[in-house]
Amino acid sequence: MTLINPISRLAALLLTLLSLAPASYAAADGIVAVVNNGVILRSELDQQIQQITAEMASRGTQPPPREVLIPQLLDRQIQQLIQLQIARQTGIEINDAALNATLENIAQRNQMTLDGLRQAVTADGLSFETFREDIRTEMTITHLRQRDVINRIDVSDREIDAFLARQETLGDSGSNYRLRHIMISLTDGATNAEIARAEERGAAILNQLEAGADFAQLAINSSDGQNALQGGDLGWRQLGTLPDLFADTAAKLEPGQHSELLQSSTGLHILYLEAIQQGERHLVTQRRARHILLKNDELATPEQTRQKLLNLLGRIEVGEDFGELARAHSDDPGSAIQGGDLGWVVSGQMVEEFDAALNSLRVGEISQPVRSQFGWHIIQLLETREVDDTDEQLRRRAAQQIRAKKADQEIQDWLMRMRDEAFVEVRI
Repeated sequence: MTLINPISRLAALLLTLLSLAPASYAAADGIVAVVNNGVILRSELDQQIQQITAEMASRGTQPPPREVLIPQLLDRQIQQLIQLQIARQTGIEINDAALNATLENIAQRNQMTLDGLRQAVTADGLSFETFREDIRTEMTITHLRQRDVINRIDVSDREIDAFLARQETLGDSGSNYRLRHIMISLTDGATNAEIARAEERGAAILNQLEAGADFAQLAINSSDGQNALQGGDLGWRQLGTLPDLFADTAAKLEPGQHSELLQSSTGLHILYLEAIQQGERHLVTQRRARHILLKNDELATPEQTRQKLLNLLGRIEVGEDFGELARAHSDDPGSAIQGGDLGWVVSGQMVEEFDAALNSLRVGEISQPVRSQFGWHIIQLLETREVDDTDEQLRRRAAQQIRAKKADQEIQDWLMRMRDEAFVEVRI
């Protein structure tokens, strides 16, 4: 689940006011699934059918047959309800203040005010209260996954080294890959006959692709994957966030190509590469600076300390050497011995007040006294340079990708455990 740009769904949600579900199905409400001590109503499933049908219509794709669509949507609702039940039982609650802050962020990302967001939602026929609770649900589940799964994931330097070595083998330079995926699931211990049937089904899909069929539509109609109803869209991914089988395959594809059948422990897969965004070098600005620090003194007021620093600044302005005055007067022992020289620093490395003052200086310029948690400073910018920080950036990105890859697998395993431990009775 994601909070990325929910307003983009609003136009499609207008269509939910239409009677898209067959009358025979929506004629009467009732329970379609029991999940622990909760239930899913037929009307709730109808609403999901209407919403996904409307979203597909807005994308110009055809919904899959109902015998494919209903089990996928019901399974999604069951998983969501299990997670919400766990969140409530363990004390996770999204209060109105946090929810309102998120709604403000959504409005800002869509370049509108909160009132504008409210008007956009209601203008498209959706209750703003329903929209609010939808976002609260997403926030609750995100918080639960963060606490129970993602925060427990560690990434070691050894893992980063191994990851980068593998990326070099794949010839990957940090590019992003837009991928789609069709999955034909297999249960643990599948028989030879079941595997053969899955292979026949996969071969039929490949034949349709070779004949020019649209991959996204085939994914909607045929895939068992979680992203099936989104046309199998995996989004923009870096190779390091993919399972090794997918990464090895995607690295060999050109945009517009699809893979042959790939087999994993969970089933058979077909990958399709839509596009590649090439990685770029990462340049950062470094600044070499020096300073004189006078710490806060219990025997002097802050203004007296500031005035003392102004006196030193006046002596520099009439020709005294900054470095010599730093050696004689600075209370920063690490830099004082170097004439106040701090070496090369990047934005964000120093405390906020110091950083802001340094970033505002021109080469050779000296600041007025700046107060920070350490005391009062005068700062001189000596020189700047652009440095290729790609290697460090690659390590940071590698850690993020390893964490994301682990999170994907850990969340899937966690969801399966939650489902296995829950009481679920499907009544449809």
